[in-house]
Amino acid sequence: MSRDGRAVLFLDIDGVLNGHEFDAKAESAGLRRDCVDRLNRVLDETGCEVVLSSAWRYMVLGGAMTLSGFGYLLRTHGVRNLGPRLVGTTGHDTQTEDPTERGRLVVAWLMGQCGVRRAVVLDDMAVCGEGSAHIPLVQTDGKTGLTDADADRLIALLGRAS
Repeated sequence: MSRDGRAVLFLDIDGVLNGHEFDAKAESAGLRRDCVDRLNRVLDETGCEVVLSSAWRYMVLGGAMTLSGFGYLLRTHGVRNLGPRLVGTTGHDTQTEDPTERGRLVVAWLMGQCGVRRAVVLDDMAVCGEGSAHIPLVQTDGKTGLTDADADRLIALLGRAS
């Protein structure tokens, strides 16, 4: 990573690392390997830190698992080199029907940080509304998840690791 500060990726999971394919037997949506591979490319090429902004963050916020346990969960699904780069989660939603709430939570997280040079939100919803317009959003198609073009844009926005 560049010596002039941190690059942070705010990561959604549903619609980014999967296409919302719900498995009734597992009572969850699994991750798609092609999307995970693209995220790995972004992580490898940018050296960015990751903040979990997905609703999956409630596993950590609710106490079902630690942040490091969540990182391990992602590793079991093929996400490489995350380890200590998974640095936190955004907070609790207050307005669940407003997709821009996630953008406001991103801003709140950033306000408590020092040394962040670049931040990008990766989500399948238009979460960066008023109050967060200065934070770039790479919006995926929720049915296909993270594409090569999305990954290329993330790398350009986050910058390459030095």
